[in-house]
Amino acid sequence: MASIREIKNRIGSVKFTRQITKAMKMVAASKLRKSQNKAKPLINYSNKLNKILNNTYFYENEKIFNFYLLKKEVKNILIIVIASDRGLCGSYNSNVFRKFNNYVKDFSDKNIDVISIGKKTLNFFKKKEYNLNKDYSGMWNNLNLNSIKELSDHLLGLYADNTYDKIDILYNEFKSGTLQVPVVEGFLPIPESESIKNKKEFYYEPSRFSIIEDLIKDSLKIQIYKSFLVASISEHSARMVAMSKATENAGDLLKDLKIVYNRSRQAAITKEMLEIVGGAEAISDS
Repeated sequence: MASIREIKNRIGSVKFTRQITKAMKMVAASKLRKSQNKAKPLINYSNKLNKILNNTYFYENEKIFNFYLLKKEVKNILIIVIASDRGLCGSYNSNVFRKFNNYVKDFSDKNIDVISIGKKTLNFFKKKEYNLNKDYSGMWNNLNLNSIKELSDHLLGLYADNTYDKIDILYNEFKSGTLQVPVVEGFLPIPESESIKNKKEFYYEPSRFSIIEDLIKDSLKIQIYKSFLVASISEHSARMVAMSKATENAGDLLKDLKIVYNRSRQAAITKEMLEIVGGAEAISDS
């Protein structure tokens, strides 16, 4: 059995750990609220932009030809894998990587390359045989429309010069405070939308055909940005839950340690009293 001093030191260590996890939970909760406030208007804007885009190239059963809508024979696939820079967020990262492993099984006869987002993603693919097209490990530290445009232009260029026939985005989608689901979202070619209900008639200047390419590029850029922001919400939510659970576990461990400490202290006192009584009896008998 551990000594009283060892148990006392361990109690102090657990208390310190609980303070850290509690603070990390509060920080994650604050970042979660900020991410949600930042993502909400962008998601609304993205949905509205997609409706306009769908009305534009699916208008009166007439589809506008555009290279980014053209489906090719799939031989080369690029997957943008979005995970975090840091750990301590439960199964957030491992779920993304598990989804990747399951997803690529359907394309075992294809050439698959990846773009890594986040340090955890880079570390994961260092141990894999997949070709790394580009690494954006530092993107989370400089996430803005300019960095998103750089990534978007890079992807559009890769698709336009036929380097890849299909480009997908893999990230954790936020469902609730305790649930984040990894999803694979088609990026290029642009997925064909279902028939649009309640189509609205728009007037185009100079023409519908002349603005479609710019509209597509803007839509794709916003789609990537939205994926990052939703992934960020999922990360902070997962970390908040993980740190909350860690804080609870530390509290439970602290209770158990205090019980062990009190029992050990009581046993030590009892032993000392018995030794004193035994010594006194020995003296009286002599």
